[in-house]
Amino acid sequence: MKNAKLSIKLLSLTIVLSIVACLIAWVGTSRLDDLNLKLRTMGKTTLPSVMKANELQAKLLLAIREQKNANLSISDAESERFAANSRKLLLEVQSEFASLGAQAVESGERDVFRQIETAIRELIV
Repeated sequence: MKNAKLSIKLLSLTIVLSIVACLIAWVGTSRLDDLNLKLRTMGKTTLPSVMKANELQAKLLLAIREQKNANLSISDAESERFAANSRKLLLEVQSEFASLGAQAVESGERDVFRQIETAIRELIV
């Protein structure tokens, strides 16, 4: 009789633990599905903006290098060539930045865009 009661207690404990394990697994998979959806959304909306911002940063640094070369060049012809290249790159950066701003407004990242905009305006001026 004692053995029967003990076996029933062990069986009920095993069933309860199995149910708890199944609930934990279900909650984990549902949370992973939510996270996967968020990551896919972020990859589709944020990643292209980040890639374009990286390209803008590279062009801006190249324009700054051209300005530095214009300042350090010995001849006037070289200086004017470097300055013209710098102006052309800065105009490209400004036009691409405007299109990046339009993308940011569409995707709802307006605050991030404003922070980047103020940082670029400080660099250009």
